[in-house]
Amino acid sequence: MASHIESYPLLEKRASHSTWTSVSGLSGCCATGLAVALGVAHAAGWLSSAQHAVFWPALGLLLAVDVLLLAQGLGRMRWRLGNQSAAFFALLSVHVFAAQFHDYGAILLPISYAVLAYFVGLSSRRRSRSLIAFALFLEFGSWMAAGALESGAPGLLRWLLASMLVVLFASLQGIVQRLPRWRALNEYKQKLQREQRRVQRRVQELGLDRAHAAAEEDTRSGQFSAAVQACEEAASHHLGVLRHGLAARTAALYWLNPESSELELREAVSELSLVHRVIRLGEGVIGSVAKRAQLLRLDRIRRDFPGLSYYRGQPRIGAFMAMPITEGGEVRGVLCVDREEERAFSPEDENIAAQTCRFILRSIRNERASMQLEQERFELERFYEASRALANALELDDVFRVSMSTVASIARFDVAAITLYDPSSDVHTVAAVWGPGMESIEKLQFRSNQGLVSMVVKRRTALPCKGEAPGPKTPIFDRETRIVGIGSLIVLPLVSHDKVLGSLVLGAKRVGAFKERRLNMLEVICNQVAVAIANGQLFAQMEQLASTDGLTKLLNRRTFGERMRLALARAQRHGQPATVILTDIDFFKKVNDTHGHSMGDEVLRQVARCLSRALRCTDLVGRYGGEEFVILLEDTDTRGGLQMAERLRKLVEALSFSGTTGSFRVTLSLGIATYGVDAETDSALIERADLALYACKEAGRNRSMAFSALAVDKAA
Repeated sequence: MASHIESYPLLEKRASHSTWTSVSGLSGCCATGLAVALGVAHAAGWLSSAQHAVFWPALGLLLAVDVLLLAQGLGRMRWRLGNQSAAFFALLSVHVFAAQFHDYGAILLPISYAVLAYFVGLSSRRRSRSLIAFALFLEFGSWMAAGALESGAPGLLRWLLASMLVVLFASLQGIVQRLPRWRALNEYKQKLQREQRRVQRRVQELGLDRAHAAAEEDTRSGQFSAAVQACEEAASHHLGVLRHGLAARTAALYWLNPESSELELREAVSELSLVHRVIRLGEGVIGSVAKRAQLLRLDRIRRDFPGLSYYRGQPRIGAFMAMPITEGGEVRGVLCVDREEERAFSPEDENIAAQTCRFILRSIRNERASMQLEQERFELERFYEASRALANALELDDVFRVSMSTVASIARFDVAAITLYDPSSDVHTVAAVWGPGMESIEKLQFRSNQGLVSMVVKRRTALPCKGEAPGPKTPIFDRETRIVGIGSLIVLPLVSHDKVLGSLVLGAKRVGAFKERRLNMLEVICNQVAVAIANGQLFAQMEQLASTDGLTKLLNRRTFGERMRLALARAQRHGQPATVILTDIDFFKKVNDTHGHSMGDEVLRQVARCLSRALRCTDLVGRYGGEEFVILLEDTDTRGGLQMAERLRKLVEALSFSGTTGSFRVTLSLGIATYGVDAETDSALIERADLALYACKEAGRNRSMAFSALAVDKAA
């Protein structure tokens, strides 16, 4: 009893193609007839002198149209002219003939309207608009050739009225010809919706949603439809075998709807036509069998028996048997068998009917198992793809991007966010966001509160329950931040090695977007995402350790050299200056000898922090070695470098330290060299800055000096 829905759009496409093929041939025949008529008129001398001037171009055009369209219609040419071209040439042919024979214009122009309306009815909306525009162009050309527009406003008004008539006629004709297609398409959609509702009811009745594969909507619909069809075909086959084996007149299967507690006829094999009536639980003979879950046999049925609910009228019934179909102690349906002859059903017949019930249930369980296998296959594929993608993501940005792509393949969402939690400072940070309007909360930081994110991190469990959207007063991140317009929300913890790293926030506009089966998969994916985030954080730490100095947290010498070369190449490409400052702490060895190496380390840290805070975000600063620091100022000339050096010198000079023998201060000496002025390579630039630094030492320390000034002094 499974329904088969025809593919109406495919049939429509094939019919349209066939129609256009015949239209091409018809247009070619029309072009042939016009060419012959034009030739006869020329031979008979019916053409005027002006008409003779355009005779050969018109004849050549019509013959070309004739050859192309006939070849297309008969399939003799590989090059296809196109369906729209056929309409264009047909309209052009009629207008050319009307231009040659003005006396017949009153007849030929209405023919052009009919041709236009015919082709508009067969074309798509876009093609129809182009055809109407082409027809208006030809109409304008005809009026111009006839000199009708030379009269000024009255002629223009008549042309506008005629054009409006063309548009109105073609549009109405197109609507009239499309009405049957629209009606058929609407009927097809309604039939498809009825079939989808029927499949959904059958899925609930058969319990196929117990092993619901968490795939895409279209895939699930196809899986359900195939499973329902397989169950119905198996039930129909078993009923046919049962009816033949028991020599019965009818074998019918009623199935219980778990929501409405009603029995509906689902499958039947009978000699008579049956009626599909809904039976309430406990109503009549069949309803009583379902309610009591007991076998019922009726023998020697009286003539005044009201009949069975699946028959039209009251046919003669000699024997009847109704057997409940139970699964897990619950009644799922009723199997009905009846005979016309008065021969009671024997115990062997009961065994055959019971075996049929078991076969029907077995086919349903097989489909459930198949759905379960499909569910497991889907999950394994997603988990494998997630593991492979996350394993290749090293940086955190890549981890966030791959994570969202993986989650999107499992659950549909409209907005999402990943938060990271720092237990040392008790601060949550929105590290990444997706969806419209979420950019405003990116990099948002908040402390633990009564919001969902904080509660999830604290309890290590997903909230809210069942993925329902919280109330408007329930905060998600903090009390000032809201996500509006969502019908479903779920916040899942990101836990790796028993450590909570943050949370995954998913929101959807539709209600019930995050079912239990999806939540189970999302929890597993979140575990993999947490491991990938932990690896990304570890990779970032290792990268930082490899590129920064452990004591001062500045760039180490190797990393500074790499970035310096890139910056100098950028400066050379854009023709911009760049200045290097090489500095060290004056009498630093004395600090270590007097106050100890631990205090010397503290001095280095304080000076490094002072340099970092004073520089721009585009500048580079690194530890060059020992108590030496190196700075690169992009887009800065020698004068700007001197100004920055003096500023740094004064800031460091203002620092105060408390040592074992009392408070003390330190000073800096700074050497400056400019790229493109003092040197052309990175190594030469460092060398020139070192020479300027040495000159500062020779001059008494606690000062800054440019290499260009040093070179001028030497020249003097």
